[in-house]
Amino acid sequence: MQYLRMTARPSLEAIPRTLRLLLASEHVARARWISWNLSDSRGLTVLLRVAGDRGAVRDGLSDAPEVVTADVAPAESGAFYLLITLDPTVSTVTASIFEVIRRDGVVLLPPVADRDGAVEVRLVGEPAAVGDVVDALPDDIDVVVREIGERGLLSERSTASLSPRQREAVTAAIDLGYYDQPRKATHEEVAEALGCAPSTASEHIRKAEAKLVRAAVERGRWA
Repeated sequence: MQYLRMTARPSLEAIPRTLRLLLASEHVARARWISWNLSDSRGLTVLLRVAGDRGAVRDGLSDAPEVVTADVAPAESGAFYLLITLDPTVSTVTASIFEVIRRDGVVLLPPVADRDGAVEVRLVGEPAAVGDVVDALPDDIDVVVREIGERGLLSERSTASLSPRQREAVTAAIDLGYYDQPRKATHEEVAEALGCAPSTASEHIRKAEAKLVRAAVERGRWA
């Protein structure tokens, strides 16, 4: 069994409007592919959690030729959920990606994160099949392998110890850019998104960070 974490940066000119909107639009700060259905007869159905302008995203998708259906619903921390079905045959790049992730012997791990024109992807599967996925991606996608091996699977347990509120606080902090360099959000802004006092938001973040650091150190002991 092999684990792979990679960053894929597609050529924006080669991908359909929906992916350009999610990857490189001023209206979207961050998008996460939470789950997907590859067996939908209409194409690829995906549930995403998006931090951004819900109205602008909905308008941008309204006449995109690759969109079969699209629906939005509010999420916590000012984000929203997007349930969308895409026709992968509209673009050669999306058609290639669709075929790659349907390959035998490979599982795509959620969430898949979109930001700043790139996609963070994690795979697990048979070693040969994982390698074939990377080789089969089209030339319009620039791929950087960040991690490969078996021990990367240990990181999947990193967030398991977080309480729901701690997870929500860290998610809001990430979506708002609290961990960006340079930092784009404050404790006060995270607190506003959570609907709590700044001191409470700080406590949630601090406790979550402590648990995540411990998990990272424990993982390192196995390296």
